[in-house]
Amino acid sequence: MRNNNINVSMLALITVVGLFAGTVRPAEEKDVVGTWKLKYDPGNGETREPVLKITRDKAGLKAEFTDGDNKLTVKEIRLKEGELHFKLEGEHNGEAVSVVYKGKPEGDSIKGVAEWDYQGKTGTFEFEGKREPATRKE
Repeated sequence: MRNNNINVSMLALITVVGLFAGTVRPAEEKDVVGTWKLKYDPGNGETREPVLKITRDKAGLKAEFTDGDNKLTVKEIRLKEGELHFKLEGEHNGEAVSVVYKGKPEGDSIKGVAEWDYQGKTGTFEFEGKREPATRKE
């Protein structure tokens, strides 16, 4: 009899866990809209804290990336299978540079890896960020 009670309890627990697991969904475009304060160290020991502002219109996601005095338009941005991808292209010391960020947003946080390409060299660095609370327009 005690074995049956344990089996019923286990079955109930598995059912409840399954129900909650079924409610977890990947992020959607509306879930990533907002202003994100990112943070990373590109490998030179200097922590950078750029701001990524994501908006959405009928055509899809758009973004602007600001790092200090540099304001860049994000060339590509998409959300695929719950992962946010965005690509920056620009110049550094007269040379072309590109960086592709890939991160997984979870609520108001994001963590991921960026891949850079500069002067024929490539590398990666980790980044993280927090979305700023939305401000009301009065």
